[in-house]
Amino acid sequence: MADGLVRSLLDIGKSLVGNRLKFINQCERIRKDLEMLQPILDRESANSELENLRSELEKGRVLISKCAEVPFWNVVKQHIYAGQLQKLEEAIQRFWKTEPVRGVGELRSWMEKLNSELNALLEEREVGEPLHLPPSRVFGMEQPLIEVKGKLRRHQVVGVCGMGGSGKTTLVQKLCADPEIKAEYGKPIFLTVSSSTDPRTIWQKLFTKLHKLIDDGAIATASGRRSKMLIVLDDVWSVDKSIRTLVDETKNAADSRILITSRSELDDICDSTYLVNSLSKDDARKLLQHHAKLGDRERYSWKPDKQLIDEIVRGCKLHPLALEVIGGPLKKRDEREWQNTANRLKQTGGIMENVITECFSTSLTQLMEVERECFLDMGSFPEDQAIPASAIIDMWTETRDMDENGAYVILRKLGRRNLLKLVDRKCGDAGDPDGSFSSLSVTQHDLLREFAIHKSNESQITRLIMVKREGNIPETWTREKDRTSHAKLVSINTGDMKSSAWPALSLPNAEVLILNFSATSYSLPPFLQSMKNLKVLLVANHGSNRAELDGLSLLSSLNKLKRAMFRRISLPAEPLQMAEGGSGLWSRKRKFVESVISKTIGASPEPPQDLHKLSLVLCDVRHLLHIPSLFPSVRDLEIDYCIDLYELPDTICGISSLEKLSITNLPDLLRLPESIDKLSKLKVLRLHACGTLERLPQSVSQLSELRFLDISNCYSLEAFPEQIGELSSLVKIDMRSCSSITDLPSSLVQMECLTKVICNKDGASLWKSNGFAESKVDERKEEEVSLAFLHG
Repeated sequence: MADGLVRSLLDIGKSLVGNRLKFINQCERIRKDLEMLQPILDRESANSELENLRSELEKGRVLISKCAEVPFWNVVKQHIYAGQLQKLEEAIQRFWKTEPVRGVGELRSWMEKLNSELNALLEEREVGEPLHLPPSRVFGMEQPLIEVKGKLRRHQVVGVCGMGGSGKTTLVQKLCADPEIKAEYGKPIFLTVSSSTDPRTIWQKLFTKLHKLIDDGAIATASGRRSKMLIVLDDVWSVDKSIRTLVDETKNAADSRILITSRSELDDICDSTYLVNSLSKDDARKLLQHHAKLGDRERYSWKPDKQLIDEIVRGCKLHPLALEVIGGPLKKRDEREWQNTANRLKQTGGIMENVITECFSTSLTQLMEVERECFLDMGSFPEDQAIPASAIIDMWTETRDMDENGAYVILRKLGRRNLLKLVDRKCGDAGDPDGSFSSLSVTQHDLLREFAIHKSNESQITRLIMVKREGNIPETWTREKDRTSHAKLVSINTGDMKSSAWPALSLPNAEVLILNFSATSYSLPPFLQSMKNLKVLLVANHGSNRAELDGLSLLSSLNKLKRAMFRRISLPAEPLQMAEGGSGLWSRKRKFVESVISKTIGASPEPPQDLHKLSLVLCDVRHLLHIPSLFPSVRDLEIDYCIDLYELPDTICGISSLEKLSITNLPDLLRLPESIDKLSKLKVLRLHACGTLERLPQSVSQLSELRFLDISNCYSLEAFPEQIGELSSLVKIDMRSCSSITDLPSSLVQMECLTKVICNKDGASLWKSNGFAESKVDERKEEEVSLAFLHG
């Protein structure tokens, strides 16, 4: 029965999201196979097996190049090419099995390990989707966990219901991590639904996860292997056709289960429902003490007595989120502040909504005005999504009159007050002035986001949030001229968008534009070119696949644009061409004028001349060579988790304004261009977690302004350039987990300007044994690095 469920879900997924996911995955797998096979084909002598394979691969290269040009909407051509790709995959697998050449077995093993890590990356990091792990400490979950597990044994569709912040998600996270559940169902499929998610996105994610489980052998569409599944739908607001279809299909498989969390009881689809109640008084007290850090070993001049603690617990109505938000700010506070909090909670009248609002308001009153405004900005990001901390820091840096370190400090402060959660992946030192914020992400509870939106609406209108789940653009978008004309921060959430589908909005004062979507194709809005005060642009795709992006040429009119971030998109082959789908007389006139100018004097749209920072995360950067023509004056370039980048193009070295270059978490990067010395202003070079990078070009030694070199977790890097001692400005090196480096150039050890080397135990021994001053060696513990920790 479960086999039939898997087949049905896959078939429905195909009908909703098309065959493109399978098609893209085939191309990705074969491309990596080709990269791994190339050294064998170049090295080994000819034999019949190799010659046959060479012939197939030559055809395959042509085929894959054709596949790369197939548009998302051409399902027929995708289907034809998918069949041809399948034959190529079979030919490669036959070659692996015959092992006609020495060393293929070891190479194949290494490749399978790498692919496993890459699959873990794609599985664990749904970009923008928070980690589905329970908190390290929970209270009062033992009995609810037993009861929900019992319901799952007896019923197929089980609901976990309760008011916002009551602990529903934490409960199901604990359930998914439970050894008994894992033993029976394997790894559960966890899908966050939320109120603004496009139904197609849910099926797209389900489709991806099912394929991953099939590839791993965890489930199968044929008998003989585990097929039982547990699907978790978290934060369901309403039951649409897609959810009903999923429930109906699951009910056809007697041994699979669906677990749904919701604020309302979904009796029409759930066979049984568990209602999450308030915590017991004892557990609530423990939770408050935990968040107020009363159990820490630090000495406090004063600690609240049990009576005062119980007053606050009663005032919070035993509500977990209220206790969390109240507890954080009370850490190390004196008696008057504790008593004031208890008194304010007494004034709520005992109404739960008032209690929660007062809890949040109490925490806000203890913040400075700029910190309160920063908290209210958090409502501009989509619910149930992890937010890159660097995006928030970019936004505040340009609009709140603060530097990056100041913005980081505010994030930390809001985190300590439990107004948001800051997750640090430990990829580097975010607190270090030379460190990167790419390892940090932010999550926020729905209730806190709703509170931020509510408080924003009460105050002067400076933030505008627009959500289009599917269908036509709401008329209110074009009617609310007062809101659009005053808004300084604009957040728009949509699905697929063509240029012609955007309304003609006027946003003359907007300084920040946040575009969140789940789509396979997306056009930047035409009104972007009229946003003359725009300083920060954040474009994030939350779908399973990278989206084809059109309309980058619109950025040419944004003279004040300082920072731009793109996540999970494909850079277009011709980035300066006009967005497709434009309509109307003005669009045709503009294209005609640009065409005439281009043919007459060879001019192109002027790129932004003062862009400080450009971030590309999980993007398809095959056309990265066009970046210099679009952003010629960028000072800080970040390329993060772009797994298909094998070599940094020489054209990047033509950006003479670059001061920071971060090329991080690239498992495929093989080399840097020899012309890197052209980056004469470069002060920071980060190459963190580029595991296949074997050498640095000698020209690195000519970067006279370089202050910080980060090669941490470049475990294939074998040596420093011999002339690296010529770097007269180099102050710091981070070389943690660089186990292949076993010798140091004498010129490096003798550098007087080098004052700090961050390394592990073996690295520290290497530096000290070469006579480097022990006081300059910062020895740290070995860092666990796996691509599986990623999420967006």
